Amino acid sequence: MEVIELRSAHLSNAEVLQFLKEVQQDQVPPSVPARFGFAQEDPLDDLRSVEKETIAYLEGTPASSQTEPEIAAFMQALRSYDLTKAEKLMLLNVRPKSTAELNALIECIEDRFSDDQQEAMVAVVHELLPYEEPEAEGAGEEMEGVEGADGDIADMER
Repeated sequence: MEVIELRSAHLSNAEVLQFLKEVQQDQVPPSVPARFGFAQEDPLDDLRSVEKETIAYLEGTPASSQTEPEIAAFMQALRSYDLTKAEKLMLLNVRPKSTAELNALIECIEDRFSDDQQEAMVAVVHELLPYEEPEAEGAGEEMEGVEGADGDIADMER
């Protein structure tokens, strides 16, 4: 493969996740011979650990549920807005839930888009890229600990 123009392609988090999963499936277990009774380390151990950590992170984001048809439909819907490739990619990866989040992703949004257009963009995100945040494990346990701490402080004051 030859790179014709550097930095001309943009990848979404979903595409990166799909690529890393394919690479992980295609990996052959290392066959590093042992020397002097000690097993040598695989020279790609660091790369593989970064790949695993990246996959684990991306599986906890909206990218894990995105499909190619959803991405194509989303990009098609955004064509009516004058957005850069990078801005479209940010909208795809971040999935803003409000116009406040949208303001952080689009440069000079107040000058470029009306309030109605901003609301419409958020509606497009909600309609074409639905995603429910996973509940944090142990969140209830943390709250119980906080309530218990308040009671202990009140007892000490008496």
